[in-house]
Amino acid sequence: MNMEFQEIELKLKLHDPQLMESILKDSLILKLSQDSMTLVKENVTTYYDTSDYRLLHNQVCYRIRNSAGEYTATIKGFGSSQGGLSIRKEWNRKLSDNNATLDSFMDLDIGQVLKSRIGDSDLLPIFTTRFKRTSLDLICEDGSIIELALDFGEIEAEGKKDPISELELELKSGQMENVLKLGDVLRERYLLIPEEQSKYQRGLILTGLIKSI
Repeated sequence: MNMEFQEIELKLKLHDPQLMESILKDSLILKLSQDSMTLVKENVTTYYDTSDYRLLHNQVCYRIRNSAGEYTATIKGFGSSQGGLSIRKEWNRKLSDNNATLDSFMDLDIGQVLKSRIGDSDLLPIFTTRFKRTSLDLICEDGSIIELALDFGEIEAEGKKDPISELELELKSGQMENVLKLGDVLRERYLLIPEEQSKYQRGLILTGLIKSI
């Protein structure tokens, strides 16, 4: 996972965690999953910035996720978001530990740019998310692949917590319209509403770094 790619993702709020079983057993989901394996992982993700929040000021997010003992560093641009649909650039690198530096990105333009912005400043933890993710791949009629993910857990920042209960549809390959169509179906069937804020934005709100959107 070393290359830049454009993340296209639709996020919906789950008002009732018990909806997860209903959604996983939904006739359309069963049809599109084509017996693909359902994965369940515990994710602990820590978001970092400099002491004077230079990444935030440059509209960039840096995080390290521990998923089943595997560490992945991710840089994300803020991109655009409307109606729960977000489109943004993303860069990922596998790590051997949770040491937060830009070193693994220095062969990429984004690494060079961010290094010029933060200099020798350390990247410090600002908040953490802990959630269980249940996910599976869905294959549309035209061959597009969408990852369905159901996340339940919480955001932790400065002794405060905010629950995570959401559904994500991420386009892995193919046409974005498939994400929108599937999202419309699930919204209507289960009375879901768009989640306008990313976990990162919600964490910033919890820490008081930004106001509620």
